[in-house]
Amino acid sequence: DDIHYLYYFANFYYLAKEYDLCVTYINKALEVSKKASTLDKYLTDTYLLELYLMLLSIYMFQSKFQNIFDARYDLKERKIIHPIIFLHLGISSFKLNMFDFALEYLQLGLDIISDPNYSTLIKINNNVKCKFEYYIALSKLQLKEELEKRPEQILFDYLSQNSEDFEIRNLLANLYLLNRQYKNTFTLLKIEDSDKDGILTIAKGALSSNEDYT
Repeated sequence: DDIHYLYYFANFYYLAKEYDLCVTYINKALEVSKKASTLDKYLTDTYLLELYLMLLSIYMFQSKFQNIFDARYDLKERKIIHPIIFLHLGISSFKLNMFDFALEYLQLGLDIISDPNYSTLIKINNNVKCKFEYYIALSKLQLKEELEKRPEQILFDYLSQNSEDFEIRNLLANLYLLNRQYKNTFTLLKIEDSDKDGILTIAKGALSSNEDYT
């Protein structure tokens, strides 16, 4: 019942991709943290953030969007604030067709990473802002709100400056496929129309994607 050791067990299993065991230790650590009034608050809060980041990442990987959405109550009660947390909440809300929630969470996260007072303190991948803007645009489309930029244009503009970013390239390729823009998909992934093996690779890649973006 020591959050320190439970956290490291969870972290080891996360790195080993043994996600069921990881979730078991995360949940045990979260339970222990509720009773850990004698622990140093800063240390406990640091572990809590990392535990929730791992947990929501696993749920996203497993497409358990309802689990992520349901976690919002605990996150609010424990005052867990981080842009990646809001990104997970936003994407899961979008996948559950709750576009108002998606827009709210995504905008909260985007505001954090756009604020210079926060952005220097939080290490995030350089494609995170692009993901926020992309899902905000998708949510606004569903809500029939005015767009500053189309979703595909957001991804295309980002790739023009970061051509090797696989995640964003995969998002754009899947969006093209979803919209039946096959020529654009083949051009983006440098695949000839006649390359049947390449087309099969696209299909398998979309189906086995770690995050079910489509």
